[in-house]
Amino acid sequence: MIYGYLLAVSHDSLALPFTPGTRKLNAGIDLSALSGECGAAIPMRSAVLEARLLGRYLETLARKHGMDEARIKLLYFMEKMKEPCSVESLCLLTGMGKPAVIVAMARLLADGLVRRESPLGGKERFSFYAPELTKELQQLDQDVDTVCLFTDEEIRQYHKLEERIGNHILHHLQAEKATESSETHTLP
Repeated sequence: MIYGYLLAVSHDSLALPFTPGTRKLNAGIDLSALSGECGAAIPMRSAVLEARLLGRYLETLARKHGMDEARIKLLYFMEKMKEPCSVESLCLLTGMGKPAVIVAMARLLADGLVRRESPLGGKERFSFYAPELTKELQQLDQDVDTVCLFTDEEIRQYHKLEERIGNHILHHLQAEKATESSETHTLP
């Protein structure tokens, strides 16, 4: 979780300027620490590398459409979700801070690439509305799969296992949170 946070913050344009003596990581950061040549298993190695690969593809798509990384990242995750998303859920999915998500969302709304959904009595949510980008965002996933996997069958197996792993982790975290919640209520 810490590594994921640090990686996300290193790309969050609103997070680091307020902290004295820090600088953002550049795109050419040395990847030799993740090369696997040290002989030891590195936890989360493939997840970090896949995130970096996805980031590069998103940067290319962002440049093509004259967007910043934050906006294209929000559009990518919103298109994947296929349902309206809250600012909080987008923060969780993208690893971006709330201020960065709000600023990027305002620009996407102004550009007409997302729509505001305001259910009665519910939280404000936003829907993907960029049909001209749908095909390119889906192609991006196929490109990542092509680099990471070899055959269509491996891609299907991977996505099935990835979904199961995600569901197991989510179930575990929800059970852990419920246990913590019940313990805090029973303390005198």
